[in-house]
Formats: sequence, structure tokens, C-alpha cells
Amino acid sequence: MDEAGIGRLNVLDLQVQIRRLPKPVIAMVAGYAIGGATSLHIVCDLTVAADNARFGQVGPKVGSFDGGYGACLLARQVGQKKAREIWFLCEEYDADEALRMGLVNKVVPLDRLEEETVAWCRRILEMSPLAIRLLKSAFNAGHRRPGGHPAARRRRHPPLLHERGGSGGPQRLPGEAQAALRHLPRRP
Repeated sequence: MDEAGIGRLNVLDLQVQIRRLPKPVIAMVAGYAIGGATSLHIVCDLTVAADNARFGQVGPKVGSFDGGYGACLLARQVGQKKAREIWFLCEEYDADEALRMGLVNKVVPLDRLEEETVAWCRRILEMSPLAIRLLKSAFNAGHRRPGGHPAARRRRHPPLLHERGGSGGPQRLPGEAQAALRHLPRRP
């Protein structure tokens, strides 16, 4: 809620919830998925697209950018160069191109979109719930900070160790921990 009592959608919180949900989330895309809609389907575990689907970004055209998972997950899905092309050039891509670049899992005729997506859901329901939950967790653990976007993670759960750029080593510990560890030799 904002100051006026109006509920607002915090997109980053929504993306974090999708990633943390122990069940797979399948995006079903028909028509235009441009801008935030592209970022939203990227955060989902699987995407089934209709043959009329169109994907792309418009943020830089209007002075906006993705403040959540969208940009980093896009780069993981299609590669750094293609992700930068999508964001920097703001072009549109049809469903077949999205499939070729790995942006979606499957393209089906529009009249079969819901049927195919529900069939995928039913197939997943036949699997071990524990295995599916652990697999989703493992896939999401590849992030620098598992369980969320770095900014969201810091805001809700301050880390004990702070990372130095690239090295991954500790930079700072809380005061009590530093005092307790002063007598130990440091690694080269």
C-alpha cells in the first residue's frame, strides 16, 4: 500500500515469489509479450507460446529498465550478446525466433495453447513432488545469491559476508566476528 492506501504491484517481489515457489510456474503466452510481460515470462520456469506470440523489450525507448530478474535471466537463457541485442535495440521477435534463441520452450497453434499447457502441467503432476521441488531449487541456486535478486536479498536478509567483485571472498564481517577471528592467520 502506498501513502494513499492504494495497493501497488512490486514487480521484484512478484518475481522473487515465482522463483521461490516450490512448484514450477508455466507461462502461457498468446499475442504480445513486450517489456514487462517478456520479463515476467522469463522468470517463469517454462514457457509455452502460441504461434502469434511476439516478444521484445521497450524499456530503453521510454527511459526504463528491468529492475528485477528479467535482464540477468534473459542473458542466462539466450546468452549475453543476444540479451544485449534484445534490450539495446528494442526489436520484436516472433514465436519461432523466440524458440530458436531459447526464449520459449515450445510454440503451438493458438487454438492449442491452453490444451498443450495443461498437458504439460498434468505431466509434471505425474512426477515426484519432492524431486520437482529440489530440481527447481537447484536450477535457481545458480544465482550469485540464491533465493532472490541481490537487492531484494540484502533488503530482507542481510548477508553475513559481503562479496568482493568477482573474487567471492569475504570483505567484511560484523564487529563481533572480526574481533573473534583477529588472532587467526590470514590466507595469502
